[in-house]
Amino acid sequence: EGVEACANLEAAQCDLERARTMVSDRDAVIAERDASLGCLKEKIMMLEEQVSRDRAAWDEQRARLEQEASKIMGVHAERIHLLEQTCDANLQELEELTRAREFA
Repeated sequence: EGVEACANLEAAQCDLERARTMVSDRDAVIAERDASLGCLKEKIMMLEEQVSRDRAAWDEQRARLEQEASKIMGVHAERIHLLEQTCDANLQELEELTRAREFA
């Protein structure tokens, strides 16, 4: 019985050592995954900050472009109005000249 108990004890010690190795291996994998997850979280935060900065810059640029477009449209509207007035005046003068010619 002593020999069998000794053999069982050695087998149990081998099983315990294998279990410790497995736990150690799992702990190493978990630590590696935790580190990888930490890096991914950091990258996500950096990307979120970059997206926020890009959105702010885009909004600022869009506002400037809209303001510039509004100014340009205002200038063009004013020019169109002046051209319409000039055309109307020229048309009126032409009509007057045509009438004067008919009476002459």
